[in-house]
This record gives sequence, structure tokens and C-alpha cells, in this order.
Amino acid sequence: AYRTMRDELGDQCILISGESGAGKTESSKKILQFLAQNSNNVAVAGSIRDRLLQCNPILEAFGNAKTIRNDNSSRFGKYMEIQFDFKGEPLGGRILNYLLEKSRVVMQMPGERNFHVFYFLLAGASSSMLSSLYLQKDSSAYHYLRQGDAMLVHGMSDKDLFTEMQEAFDHMGFTNAEIKSLYEVVATVLHLGQIEFTDLGRDQSAVKNQEPVV
Repeated sequence: AYRTMRDELGDQCILISGESGAGKTESSKKILQFLAQNSNNVAVAGSIRDRLLQCNPILEAFGNAKTIRNDNSSRFGKYMEIQFDFKGEPLGGRILNYLLEKSRVVMQMPGERNFHVFYFLLAGASSSMLSSLYLQKDSSAYHYLRQGDAMLVHGMSDKDLFTEMQEAFDHMGFTNAEIKSLYEVVATVLHLGQIEFTDLGRDQSAVKNQEPVV
């Protein structure tokens, strides 16, 4: 595909498909490495490759989850675009995400987890950060996290992956205010999951527990 694009000056597309755990994400990383190694301007190509790869910890934190078949299953589609000049040298790139499995936020099957970021935040954030978000470290305390009864994943350190995600934020140029806003959204979702309702009849209801609302 790369040689055809370079020699015939036409756009090319590589489709990577497969079942869960087949290695789609790793295949995309290999393609980026190939493009960087075959570039004359190794510094620029390597920089573009690194930027595209450095966003992976963020994308995986917010879009991957443990399923019955795969402990790090991507629950979204990803379109990665790289722009080249007429000599075949990479100039830039972008990533578009689509088809996120949003239903997983509110419900998980037995043996499965919610998206990683919830567990990363609780395991890796400092006590002061959790306090400011009105959260506690115990993931089993949250309805949206305990339904699958699989809060921990063998061989995966949520605390270490939180640190990796933080480093990726820094590499991608996120400001502290932007990171704080993201964590506030994540915390808000967890608090919403704690709200219970009482049936008042005649299609009416009321909040049963006021603490998450307050």
C-alpha cells in the first residue's frame, strides 16, 4: 500500500479487522513503525509516529474494557489517517474514533468491567484528588463498576496504567485544567450511578438517596 501510494500518487487504505484479541491494535503500531523506518526524514516521521502512538494510553483508558474474551478489548472503532507529501514523506496525521460501546457505562455482563479509566482513576489518583472529586478508592462501592464482579484484572496494574495515562496527557499537550475537567466528568458519571429512585406511581418518581445529588 505504501509503495503504491508513493509510486502512483494515489490514496491508499489499510483495513485491519478481526475478533477480540486478534491483535488489531498491535498491527496498527507495526504499520506506524514501518512508515517511520521507510522515511528519509526519520526525525519527522518518528515524531508523527510517536504522537500517534502516545495517544494510545488515553484512547485505551477511555475506550477499552475487560471482556470475557479479552482483558483489554477495544470497545470502539478507530480511523487513523496519515498525510504524506508527493515524495512519500509523512507530514501529519489524525485519529477519529467512532461506535463507542456507550451502554457499557451503565451495565456490564458477569465477568466484565466498565471502561478502564474509572478503575485507573480510583487506583492511581492521590487521596487529595479523590477527595476533591468526592470519590473513594474502593471500586466495589460504585454501582457502575461492580456489576460484572470483576473489579481487578490479573496481570494489570490499574495504578501503573493511571501513571502511564497521565504521562500520555503530558506528551499530547493537555493542560492541567483540561485533565482536571476530564476527571471531573469521569467522577460525575460514577456519582450518577449511585442515584436511586422511588416509584411514586402514576408515572412519577423521586430521588431516594440525596447524597449523590448533593
